Amino acid sequence: MSNVITKNAKVLLVCFFSMIFMSSTVSADTSSGYYETPTINGYNYSFTSEVWIRYPTTGHTIEAVGFVKANKGVPAGYMGVQARLFDESGTMKTSSSMAYNDNDGNLTNYAYSPRLTSKGVYYAQSKAAFYYGSGYTSFVGYRSPNQTFSSTNSQISDKNSKEVEDLLSKTQYAVNSNGETYGSALSANTIGDEPKLISAEGTNGVKGYIRSEDLTPNVSSIEEAIKQTGKNGDSRTIPLYDVEGKKAIGEFEIVSNYEFKDSAK
Repeated sequence: MSNVITKNAKVLLVCFFSMIFMSSTVSADTSSGYYETPTINGYNYSFTSEVWIRYPTTGHTIEAVGFVKANKGVPAGYMGVQARLFDESGTMKTSSSMAYNDNDGNLTNYAYSPRLTSKGVYYAQSKAAFYYGSGYTSFVGYRSPNQTFSSTNSQISDKNSKEVEDLLSKTQYAVNSNGETYGSALSANTIGDEPKLISAEGTNGVKGYIRSEDLTPNVSSIEEAIKQTGKNGDSRTIPLYDVEGKKAIGEFEIVSNYEFKDSAK
């Protein structure tokens, strides 16, 4: 069961200038506002879509971060979040796995997409999933402001590119000859759901489409959710297709990188 709320959220612009995390300095962080869920199986959740720039000794990197928190400690497998990074054309560049908390009592959950060194303008838009008693319901979060990433300038802006503005004005996805919807996942909040085929860039640099069910496989039990999360550093590849969703033209890599905490952010 998937849910997308179309109301606008207040954008939060947050800059961190001296946070040390995972052995690298994080700065110029931009975040969406909190997407707040209704009560689900006795719990309330909120989550954000964030872009982080790191400054390790090997050079600057950029990534998407998905952050989710509960109003109280939740049982293992109750909340999951997936970090997704997009470029200014609305193409998905990288994604983490859907990371479900693996301990009872967790309050917060972070997921991190693979890091990039390519300069450009980026957005984050997280997806989250929550256990409702006999399965999971999922939500697409609010889009972050854009983050310019370059060797000389890192700038946060809530002004979208023309391509993204066009995506945000769409009321329906295009449909291929097989009857499948395709397009950018950034349109999900406007249209009400993700397309079957999501525009993405493969590991070979070719742009195509990945299947939404490959990116985020459906799970029906807590055991399945925790198994799908995998271990930190695990990776898997899924096919990158042409617009018809038939011919494989490359691969898209999904990496498990997450952190669960028993305290609030």
